[in-house]
Amino acid sequence: MSRWTGAIGVGLSAGLSGALCLAASSLLGSLLQPNSLGWSGLVRMATLVIWPWSDDGHPLPNFLVALAIVLVVPVILVAPAARETAAGRGGYTMMWATWGAVLVAGALAGAAAVGIAAAASPGSSGFDVLPSGLQAGAGWALLVGWIPALIAAGVHAGRLRQVD
Repeated sequence: MSRWTGAIGVGLSAGLSGALCLAASSLLGSLLQPNSLGWSGLVRMATLVIWPWSDDGHPLPNFLVALAIVLVVPVILVAPAARETAAGRGGYTMMWATWGAVLVAGALAGAAAVGIAAAASPGSSGFDVLPSGLQAGAGWALLVGWIPALIAAGVHAGRLRQVD
């Protein structure tokens, strides 16, 4: 197996697990949205976009764009890191590289989601809401991004073990 093939596999595992985390957190956020719960603030922080098929969910294009960004950006950023990371402390490197990639992807996805929503509403500028989208996406990635990071680090460790 070539180094790029394995590295793209690690990137795909990071992207797919990030997209699954986004879908799962949005579904969970739509189910636990009522403010009657004492911990709903944490649920809102861990929800980047609300499940589009719920009553108060985000429109489907917002959800799909955020999902595509969280899927593609980690593949682009993690695959080169996985290619160059050798055995030894490679698990730590892959975990932090993936968490950083998910952080970038989350910030971009949040900015895209609020930008699309702002473009759809008249009289609102996308530049006004851009910082809140970046902050929401980065906050989501800080709370949830460790899951794709652990998965990618495990896949990378398995890939290196297979090569030896």
